[in-house]
Amino acid sequence: MPFRKLEQLPSSGKILCLDVGKKTLGIAICDKFRTIATAYPTIRRTKWKVDKQIIAKYIEENTIECFVVGWPVNADGSKSSSTDAAESFADTLESTFEMPVLLFDETYSTKQAEEAMLSTGMRRKKAKERNLDSVAASFILQNLLESL
Repeated sequence: MPFRKLEQLPSSGKILCLDVGKKTLGIAICDKFRTIATAYPTIRRTKWKVDKQIIAKYIEENTIECFVVGWPVNADGSKSSSTDAAESFADTLESTFEMPVLLFDETYSTKQAEEAMLSTGMRRKKAKERNLDSVAASFILQNLLESL
């Protein structure tokens, strides 16, 4: 069962973070020292069978030890409309890959990612087309790393 307490996170190794959306999966991975999160290309979701193969490739190529899934709750801590979907995805991820999964608060991560991309001069439409969800995943993961 996915967990929400940082103490349950394995103490070492790379972490793969996913920002789960209806149409996309944002991907970020931290370095082995757990100091910096890097965004990877956003996955356009199709079927779980295809998504699973892409995730498996990231695990193998990056020696991933555990997952973090963005947990979409409201600012007051109550569940949002996307919370159940993220929790269900985390359950599937854990049972498929038999690796620990941490649900971590993703409040404002997409907004932070969008603002960061716009600050570079990128237009809003272009930001949404260009890995916004993966940049959001990198913000989620970086926030986690700073909490360790």
